[in-house]
Amino acid sequence: MGANWLKTRLVFGLSLLALIGCHHRPQTVPTEVVPTVRDIIAEAQKSGKLPVGIEQNSYHALITWSRSGKLIAVENGATVNSRNEKRWITLCTVPGGKAVAMTPGTFDVLAHFAPDDSRLYFSHAEKKRMSIASISTTDTDVIKLETSGAREYLSIHDSFSAAHCILFTSTNVMPCTISAIDALTGGSKVIFSSDVVIASAITSTSGKYIAAIEPKSKPRKLRLFSKSGQPIKILPGDKNNVLDYCWSRTKDVIYFLAENPGKSELFRYDVESKKLTKLFSTSEVFATFDVSPNGVIALDLLTKSRECEIAIVNGASGEVIQKSPDGFYFHPSWSRDGKYLAHAVAVSKEFPNGYVIRPVRGGKVMWNEVVH
Repeated sequence: MGANWLKTRLVFGLSLLALIGCHHRPQTVPTEVVPTVRDIIAEAQKSGKLPVGIEQNSYHALITWSRSGKLIAVENGATVNSRNEKRWITLCTVPGGKAVAMTPGTFDVLAHFAPDDSRLYFSHAEKKRMSIASISTTDTDVIKLETSGAREYLSIHDSFSAAHCILFTSTNVMPCTISAIDALTGGSKVIFSSDVVIASAITSTSGKYIAAIEPKSKPRKLRLFSKSGQPIKILPGDKNNVLDYCWSRTKDVIYFLAENPGKSELFRYDVESKKLTKLFSTSEVFATFDVSPNGVIALDLLTKSRECEIAIVNGASGEVIQKSPDGFYFHPSWSRDGKYLAHAVAVSKEFPNGYVIRPVRGGKVMWNEVVH
């Protein structure tokens, strides 16, 4: 019995030592490396896709949200040898800010997601020829659509229409043509022609109307058409020069930002009631804006101290609700549900992607919080 007892104690002791050893053995937990936009740029430079030595310029950080809100497309720019400008679009995850893909990087602008997030469409320039291209959001294949002209322009804002179409214009020959890309299949067809050069056409929420800029007019005008191409209205109808515009996400109402010497003005035009409303006029200089699903407007403005701020404005009254802290904040973009506001910032160690996403609570942007 003594030998058996000793054997039992020995086995127990060895088992206990093994257990203690396993418990205290250091565990190696793999940590995911989240590539930033800068990492993607460095990889592209290494592969020869982008020239070595360029630095990201956050001034060009235009942000487009996917329909699901799980991806954003960040348009970036850089100057090479103080002359040749490069523009490219980087896909990043939300949340997390993981950069997952990049467009070819010659001159790629104006990003638009397919409704199922499967592809990203963009305007692509190469060897002085512009075309419409798309890239898969899961791999790096690039597809160039068969477009007709040497100068093709995607719409300036993503469409919230249920038609899921992206409009583009061909302006190399007259008459100028407006075509639509089916964002699900990639097929395209001509919708109508115009004897006036127009560009950057966008469809209203209902799909009944189309707005397009008249880039060669002085001052620059905004033209409204029916979906069949019937002219409806020329805005704003005075000496104002239209800078930016977008449709409401819920109604056939278009907002547009215009400038007159010494002032900036924001207008709202209801197509159904034919009512034009000036929301406000200010001596501050505004550049771009975006309208949330709740009708709240975010505008970037140049302050007297030569910094950039974002103003949050009531879309019905024109009242300024909030202003961002002093700094360099520009190109605001609301998420599809209005719960987040993304905007460009100066590239730094703190913000290597050149943009931030901030939460919105109780109708107020949380300027002291960053999602990523």
